[in-house]
Amino acid sequence: MTPSLRKYHRLVWRLLSAAIPVVFIAAVVALPQIVKVRQPLSYQAAALPKVWKTASNDSFIARWRNGGPDGEQQLEVEVIKPLVTPATLVYLSEKPGSLPEQGTLVGKLIMTGMHRFRLGKASTDHAYTLLFFDPIKSKVIDTLSLSEGLNDKTSNKQ
Repeated sequence: MTPSLRKYHRLVWRLLSAAIPVVFIAAVVALPQIVKVRQPLSYQAAALPKVWKTASNDSFIARWRNGGPDGEQQLEVEVIKPLVTPATLVYLSEKPGSLPEQGTLVGKLIMTGMHRFRLGKASTDHAYTLLFFDPIKSKVIDTLSLSEGLNDKTSNKQ
């Protein structure tokens, strides 16, 4: 290395040794103090005001809600324990002990938490049975019988 290159090299390293800590401190100072956490948008419908029927077991709580405009009704399923199947379909049947093909598909459960499904203007004259069905294994996972009144503990785990 020639003397002029050594002189230039020394000058560059001295400038870098002073600039790097200054830039590092400026970067730390420029970090935002409040971190904004974005909540994912909820696509759940608002709960209707009146609970008409309910049922629960260790894994699910189901509530039949009504009181919406034009007599609309809603099924609210709360998944308490994590699902053991990747896809769980919810069927509504008027007959206890029926197969999913005999019921009406209401929706799909994908994770723990609250799920609300519109039922439209369904008849409220009789009790209904909810079937939780695994379409991959073609097997009914659980059933809940929705009857009038609160805190009914009616289920048939299979």
